Amino acid sequence: MDTFFIPCLYFFAMWDAYRSVLQQLKEEIAYQFIPFVSCAYFVTVGIMFSPRVQLFHYHLGPIFTPMLFVIPGASIGLFAQFLLSRRK
Repeated sequence: MDTFFIPCLYFFAMWDAYRSVLQQLKEEIAYQFIPFVSCAYFVTVGIMFSPRVQLFHYHLGPIFTPMLFVIPGASIGLFAQFLLSRRK
């Protein structure tokens, strides 16, 4: 069960590094955390579905399936960030 926590920890570390660089550059991006949260959620779902997912009759396993789930996670997160920052 502890493998579900690891992607969240990785994406939190990436967000924290990204946030600290933006603070050094004195830039502000509205809702900057949303793509990272979305990726962490989708990767966790990818881990849960990894025993069932096959691509061209090949079982990808718990390593490559979550990596594929980063793509829709980042896309949806960036789109949500765009929509929310546009409301300002």
